[in-house]
Amino acid sequence: MASPQSSLQIEHAVDGSGVGVIDITLDQNGVAVAAPARHLQDGLVLHETVQIVKEILAAQVSNHLWTCPGGRWQVADVAYIPRVVGTGGAATIDVRVGSGVVAPASAVTQLGAALDLVGTADTIQRAALIATPTPIGPGDNVDIVISGTLTSVVGLFRVSLKRLG
Repeated sequence: MASPQSSLQIEHAVDGSGVGVIDITLDQNGVAVAAPARHLQDGLVLHETVQIVKEILAAQVSNHLWTCPGGRWQVADVAYIPRVVGTGGAATIDVRVGSGVVAPASAVTQLGAALDLVGTADTIQRAALIATPTPIGPGDNVDIVISGTLTSVVGLFRVSLKRLG
């Protein structure tokens, strides 16, 4: 049985900018999700980001990485750093966005080209995003899709999400 949840919004701003708004979702165990306020610096709204970091190992399979708890987000940056170069041939990782009922392989790619998992050790790879990243809403997933042979692969993968609203 799913835990009942309630939502609380604390608003400090009265100008509609969203600056100073904190969204908190509570469940029976306490705070389930806390979305901190956007901040204002030099008259500009600084949007919050989420960093999703995952260790990639040779046994990694395509999977859901993150499910949006609320708000609107989009993929802002993707990077991978191989620690151990794979020896099984070509292997790649892709980032995709789909609804909660779509398998990762059927979701919409967010990268211009998948990242190479067997690249040069300790060298960061940054992905080029598609021209218009897909908005991510409540219940949508950010997924990873693995292809190729991951023999000996070890590395650190990071997806940055930017809050749109």
